[in-house]
Amino acid sequence: MENYVLEVFGNQKGYKIPWKELEKMLDTVYPDGDQGNGWYQKWNCNDWVKGGKNRTYITLREYRNNKLRAEHALGYYDNIDGVYIITDRYKKVVDVINEFQNREE
Repeated sequence: MENYVLEVFGNQKGYKIPWKELEKMLDTVYPDGDQGNGWYQKWNCNDWVKGGKNRTYITLREYRNNKLRAEHALGYYDNIDGVYIITDRYKKVVDVINEFQNREE
């Protein structure tokens, strides 16, 4: 896979990446399934379209004994520009591409 570099898009930071590539990285870094000891994780997408914007918000959900225990923001994908954005002024966002690239080394 290509080595992606963090860029600035207006007042946001992110990566120019095709959705399919990002999806592969999500599956590698955060595979859906049993994590042991009653824990289960699954990454989730939520599409949002409004005011000329089309985004897919990505979260990682962690369950224990079938109850949601934690949810982590993984940023959003701008479906119009093909950009994965990792900045959010309201919550901490995990940079999936950085996690993926550091994992391979």
